[in-house]
Amino acid sequence: MRTSLPRSPLIALMLAMALALGACTDGRSETKTVNDSTGTFHFVVPSDWSTRSGKGVVAAYDGEAIPAGDDARLGGLLVLAYSAKPEKAKSDRLIVTLAKARAKSRKWNDVTYGEPVKTTLGGRDAVMLDVSGSSANGAKFDGRLVLSRQRTVDVLVFGVAPRGKLAQSSLNSLMADDWFWHVAQVEKKS
Repeated sequence: MRTSLPRSPLIALMLAMALALGACTDGRSETKTVNDSTGTFHFVVPSDWSTRSGKGVVAAYDGEAIPAGDDARLGGLLVLAYSAKPEKAKSDRLIVTLAKARAKSRKWNDVTYGEPVKTTLGGRDAVMLDVSGSSANGAKFDGRLVLSRQRTVDVLVFGVAPRGKLAQSSLNSLMADDWFWHVAQVEKKS
């Protein structure tokens, strides 16, 4: 039996597009979309992650069940994303204040804070702060807070993983490639 290429240019184009889309999966498993309940953003995670969305907060975990807080059972990356009304404080001061408030409310021990640095979240300006410490249960962790301020909302992303595993986690790609905004971008003043 003889095989030949499709004779119709439309069929050939559709076949080429299907092959190209199949090649663009980057070896990823199936994915799912996690939506913010306020309609501010969504992000994409592998389909085997546990997710939960509530009023103003979204949680995603690369395991079977989302741990409670900064739990000692944390085995992988936990991402929490919060959306709230904008604050008036400068971003670099606000992110430090938010990190220290979380440390106090969660009773973290031996906490060290990095310096706020400029970054992006979903292609938009943001400020980032790395933290490390141990939870009230004694579990050592590394964390990263990222604050992006939009026209009508501030969004804080907090990624936390067991000590030494944050750098190898998918947090950076989630913030760069898999984060999508649903609000207008703030125009920079010249």
